Amino acid sequence: KTLLLQLNDAGDVIGVIDNGNTPSAEELRTLQGRTTITRIDLAGASLDDAIMAALPNVSGLRILTLSSSNVNDRQLLNLDSMPLLAELRLNDTHQLREGLLCLAPLPQLQQIDLTGCTWLTDDHLQFLVDSPLLTSINLSHTAVTDKGLACLRELPLLRQVMLVGCPRVTEETLEYLADHKSLAQIKMPGSGLTLSAVSEFL
Repeated sequence: KTLLLQLNDAGDVIGVIDNGNTPSAEELRTLQGRTTITRIDLAGASLDDAIMAALPNVSGLRILTLSSSNVNDRQLLNLDSMPLLAELRLNDTHQLREGLLCLAPLPQLQQIDLTGCTWLTDDHLQFLVDSPLLTSINLSHTAVTDKGLACLRELPLLRQVMLVGCPRVTEETLEYLADHKSLAQIKMPGSGLTLSAVSEFL
């Protein structure tokens, strides 16, 4: 089993890609100090505690994809040791229960994808408020509600919100976000919006 690496035009290693070949913890440890590595893609990977504990060794990591993996709450705690993380993809992860509730704030986080996370509730959204650099949030196909989404008003740099297939989200959320100065895009098909509410917002 070999590590699949992503190179830039200059030949620098900038990423690690799972591609059905999950790297071992030992392989990840060999990347310690390699600050050119900015992304690791473990989508669909079968993760264990050792692999997740080795991730902080990649000190320049900025983009982490754990989509459709079996990551659990205990393993997710390792993200607390990744201060430069700017983009986190947790979409379609189903082994989490506490999820974001067990994480300390990620001060550099700019984008997060939580599509299809059935464990996600309004309580988890406080984590987003503690990440003031967030510009893009995808909460599609989750159980979030208007009450929880009120916290999005506290994110000054927010530009994109995805709420596709969120039936408990109504025009109340549009009212929360109507005066948001930086918000450029909000997608809500399949939500609890009425056509008249959409027309008024536009």
